[in-house]
Amino acid sequence: MTDDMGVIFGIALFETVFSATAQGDASIHQASIQIIALGFHHAVLLGIMASLMALVISLMIRNNC
Repeated sequence: MTDDMGVIFGIALFETVFSATAQGDASIHQASIQIIALGFHHAVLLGIMASLMALVISLMIRNNC
């Protein structure tokens, strides 16, 4: 169940960041390649930061136990 929640959270977060980057009235079919690439870039950077934070927290918890 924890894995499912992680997947759901990741997809929702990715969509939120991607949509915030590609704001406007244009649909995804009308968006330029640069806007789409920028949206993916921001979403991937957020994912990397979240993964690094999870790694650091996991190591901190392991060392305290």
